[in-house]
Amino acid sequence: WDGRYGGRSPARALFVGGKSRSGTKASFGSGRAPIRAGPPSAPLILARSSFGMSKRGLSTFDAFMTTCETMWGVIIFLKFGGLVISSGLLVTLAVIAACTAVQVLNSLACSAVATNGLHSGAYQLLVANLGTTWGTATSLLYYLGMSALATVEICGAVEAVDAGLEAEAWGPDVVTESQYYDEGLLGSAALVLLALLRGFNSHAVHVIGVVVIVVLLLTLASTLAGALRTFSLSSLQSNLLPPRGEDAMGYTELSYLFTFIYPCFAGLFQSVNKAAELRTPYVSVPRAMLGAVLFTGIGLSLIVVAIAASAPRGELSETDFLLHAFPSKYVGLGGTVVVGIGSRGPRPPV
Repeated sequence: WDGRYGGRSPARALFVGGKSRSGTKASFGSGRAPIRAGPPSAPLILARSSFGMSKRGLSTFDAFMTTCETMWGVIIFLKFGGLVISSGLLVTLAVIAACTAVQVLNSLACSAVATNGLHSGAYQLLVANLGTTWGTATSLLYYLGMSALATVEICGAVEAVDAGLEAEAWGPDVVTESQYYDEGLLGSAALVLLALLRGFNSHAVHVIGVVVIVVLLLTLASTLAGALRTFSLSSLQSNLLPPRGEDAMGYTELSYLFTFIYPCFAGLFQSVNKAAELRTPYVSVPRAMLGAVLFTGIGLSLIVVAIAASAPRGELSETDFLLHAFPSKYVGLGGTVVVGIGSRGPRPPV
């Protein structure tokens, strides 16, 4: 292409602001094709046909929701109460702000790379910028990490089932002999079912994603409503600082906070994974990434504030946010199970 389009491929001539043979400069970041008086130039036609632009149907909002679906999971409902109890509200908010800042920088860097051409998936993005060897190795680590996070989420869904059983005055506290066996047996069964579903009907994955988002929003509204019913400024003030004082916050305590908060921001690459299906990937990818990170940071901050204000220190327990859901604890428990299993289910190949 060097001799015909000034050193740029048709895709880069269209999306990176290069000039086509007709001399019309392509607009970058506007999401619209360049305005021209004459017929479409050869680079525009070739780019559309090469990358199937006319067949893309997903919008920026679709990429945003997919990213949020990956970020939000059972950790929020099961562990955030314990974080406030062990570290206090102010330290927890500081860690959330630190994680948000780190992921904003990651989003800016990834967006700058992702928009420099069309990359339909995290693997293609990493290989194109790091080379085959380092890109493949990094992709392998990325997918292993996401697989481990899926295991955590499904174990959390089983933990929600056991928490519901333990809260009942009747019946056993676990499904099998112990919570350990519950997570191993029931979690493995859930993973196998999801893998079979993905193998036999890949289109069902997108339907499950919509259901999970709806259930997540309903569960979040239910748990927040339950926490806000007992909202008290005196309770909020009593939970501001760590129970043992600021001097007791060392490496171990901060590591515990980052262990549960930072995974809530995982999933930045989901918008890149959808790039092949987005109508304007060079616009949608940055907006979806930054929007999801900022939305998650603000949302998590509001959640921990509601938890801290729901009960005074000494009366607040780790599972209160889940078990005090409005109008019933079963709404929170059932929603957590669905979110834990569905939000980390198998996704289309990238």
